[in-house]
Amino acid sequence: MNEKRNRPWVFWVSIALNVILLLYMLFWGKSSSIATDPEKAINDQLISISQSDSLSSEYVKTRYSLINESLGYDDDRNFWFSMNTLENYIAYVKKESEKNGYTNLGLRIYNAAYPKRADKTWPKPGYATVVIVPTFEEEHPERSGFVPMPPPPPTDAANIKRLNYAHGGN
Repeated sequence: MNEKRNRPWVFWVSIALNVILLLYMLFWGKSSSIATDPEKAINDQLISISQSDSLSSEYVKTRYSLINESLGYDDDRNFWFSMNTLENYIAYVKKESEKNGYTNLGLRIYNAAYPKRADKTWPKPGYATVVIVPTFEEEHPERSGFVPMPPPPPTDAANIKRLNYAHGGN
């Protein structure tokens, strides 16, 4: 009889431990998004310098000359942001995304151009620029199951400011 009294206690302790384990896995058990070996974490996306040069040459041969002919001047084709600017922007996006409940974050880079008319707002009227836009992916139930659907593309975060004002050059 004494043994039967202990069983409900064991059951509830087991439930409590499982709940604690689940909460740990959901909230505290998440590892940092920065890998201990960043190069290994992004190895599939790294390319060699010669591959980069080849892609850049292909752009110049197939697109850049057409753009310049159309504009009548050599447009910017590269853009520079300091590491500090990018790190601060990423921190800003993470903070704002948390406020908005966005998960699975990313950044999308849009080609853009400053208006030709002289305007004190824009540093190089008529020239190309880029705009960096934060994105997020929503969880979709159709992504799991017997025949999972392909994920939809990331969504631009509508209420987080974008990054611009890179230093452009030819």
